[in-house]
Amino acid sequence: MKNLLLTTIVLAVGNAQGLAAASVCSVAADRVNARKGPGPHHEVLFQAGRGYPVQAEQILGDWVRIRDWEGDRAWLSRRLLDGTRTAVIIADDVNVRASSRQAAPLVEKVRRGEIYRVMTERNGWVQLGYYDDSSKLGWVREDLLWRGCR
Repeated sequence: MKNLLLTTIVLAVGNAQGLAAASVCSVAADRVNARKGPGPHHEVLFQAGRGYPVQAEQILGDWVRIRDWEGDRAWLSRRLLDGTRTAVIIADDVNVRASSRQAAPLVEKVRRGEIYRVMTERNGWVQLGYYDDSSKLGWVREDLLWRGCR
């Protein structure tokens, strides 16, 4: 009975962390310090801006260990993150299409490192929008971008 109770507690805590991690998709503040460890006294490794996509790897109290599109890992305060789905362009010059087809008209070109809001997904394509006003930009092949959340 003790083992069953302990297993239930471990599963509940793991599931709660999984749910919390799922709501961590991007940076919610204008400029945040990504730190070497969980706390404000740790060294700053890099800075990230609003909309910067991240994947949560670990949650420790009010701190989240994240991984970014370049594989860098750091700790951010949980209050500086939110569930807004964003993506960063990972190829040099990427064509943005009017619809989710390779033959669709070209509407824009975007560059490596640019960040957009994820609007919707369809058949290996992602519809992107502008972060601040959520207006739609167009469609990009999924393999040309990196997302914090799916």
